[in-house]
Amino acid sequence: MNLPVTIKNETLPTNSPVFELWTHCPYLACGELTSAGFQTHICGQCGNAFNVCDHCRATNRLLSIHCRGCGQKLATQTWPMETGLHWSSIPRPSIKSIEAVQVPFPINLGVGVQVSPVACDGVIVICNTNGGVVVISEYTGQRLLEFSVGSQIAVTPALRNGMLFVAAANEFHAFDLAAFLDQPSRGHITPAWSFSCGAETITQPLLADDTAVYVLTQNSFQTVLYAVSQNDGTEIWPSPLVLHPEQAGCPLLVQDQVVLISPPSSVTVVAAATGDVTQTFSLNRQVDQQVTPFVTGKRIFLSDPTGHIFEIVFDRSGPLINPLHDAGSRISTIAASNEYLVLSHLAGVTLLSSRGALLWTGEIMESVSTVPIISGESFFVLDDGGNGLLFDVLKTNPIQRMRLLPGEIGLSPLRTQSHIVVVGAEGKVVALKWQS
Repeated sequence: MNLPVTIKNETLPTNSPVFELWTHCPYLACGELTSAGFQTHICGQCGNAFNVCDHCRATNRLLSIHCRGCGQKLATQTWPMETGLHWSSIPRPSIKSIEAVQVPFPINLGVGVQVSPVACDGVIVICNTNGGVVVISEYTGQRLLEFSVGSQIAVTPALRNGMLFVAAANEFHAFDLAAFLDQPSRGHITPAWSFSCGAETITQPLLADDTAVYVLTQNSFQTVLYAVSQNDGTEIWPSPLVLHPEQAGCPLLVQDQVVLISPPSSVTVVAAATGDVTQTFSLNRQVDQQVTPFVTGKRIFLSDPTGHIFEIVFDRSGPLINPLHDAGSRISTIAASNEYLVLSHLAGVTLLSSRGALLWTGEIMESVSTVPIISGESFFVLDDGGNGLLFDVLKTNPIQRMRLLPGEIGLSPLRTQSHIVVVGAEGKVVALKWQS
C-alpha cells in the first residue's frame, strides 16, 4: 500500500514509486533491498560493505563524502598506521575484548611490505615493495582494487576525502578511490593528477589535511617542502619552502601549522596556508631520530636518545618545552591520547599519565618496537615476537594475548572502525574484530 508523500507542499499520487534510500544497497551495479540496522553493513546481494548515515539512516557507499539521503557531510574516518603525525578527533571507545582471526584472514599478499598501510572508512590500503597498491575491504577481505605506480613506494601514502595519494621516487599521484568504489566495473584506475618534485626524492610520509598534501623532499643540496592542492595538484604556496639539507625531519600537522623537527634539535614552524616560516627555535636537547614524534592537540611528544620524554606545547605566548619523564633507557616508540602516554621499549611497555606521571611498567617477555594503539581506557600492543596484547590501563598484565604474525615485525598495528589490522613485512595481513 502506497501512502501519499508530500514534498514541498505538493502531494504525489498514491501509486508513485517511493525509493527508500535507507533500505537499498548504495552501489550502482546492485541497488537491491538490504538491511540497515547497524553502523556498517554487508549487502547480502553483492557482498559489498556500506555505511549508514547517522542523521537520516540512509545507506551510503564506502568513502562517500556526502549522504545521498540528506546531503549532510559524512564523518569519513581515517587511521594512518604511521600514527601520530597529526591529531585525529575520532572518538575512540575502550576496547574490552578482541576476537580470534576469522576467515578470510589471514591474507597473504605474496610480496613484501615496507611502508605503513593506511585505512579509511572500511578500506585498507597496502603498498608493496614492487610498487603495487592493494585495496582490501576490512569487513570481507575482498581485494577491491589492485594497481601499480611503476616504481618502488618508499614512503607512507595518504588517504583523505576519498582521494589516495601515493609517492614513488620524485613524484606522487592522486587516485579518486571514492569514485572507483562507486563504479568498480571500470576495472582499472588512473591518476586524477600527478605532481613532480623535480630533482629531489620524496623522503617522508605524505601528510594531508582537508585541502592540501604536504610533501617533504631532499637531495644532496637542499630539503624542500611542498604544499599541493588535493583538487588539481597545483601548488598552494607562492613557492615551495627551501631548507638546509639537514632539515629533513618528519613533517607534523599541529592545528594550522606544519612543524619540522630536525636533527639534532632544530624546530621550524610553517603556516600551512601560506608557507611562511613563523618560528624557528632550538629545543636545547637532542632528539632521538629513531622515535617518531606523536601529536595530540597542541602538544608534540618526543624522546631524546637516553629515554627522557618531553613535549612541545604551542601556547598563545609561544612554544613551551616541558620535561615529562625519565624512562632510564632508550625507548622505541611513543603513543599518546588526551589522558595517557604509552612508551614501548626493549623490556615491554610503560604507561604514563598525559603529564608524565608513571602509572606502571609491564614486562611482557618480548621487546616492542611498534607504536601501540591507545583506545579510551585500553591499549593494544604488537610485540616483536608477533603477539598481539590487549591491556586495560588499570592492569599491568595483558587481559588478552594472541599469536598473530611470524617473521619480521616492523609495521605498527592499525585500529579501524571495527578491526585491529596487522600487516607483516612479508605481506601477511591479519584482522581482529574488537568489541567495546
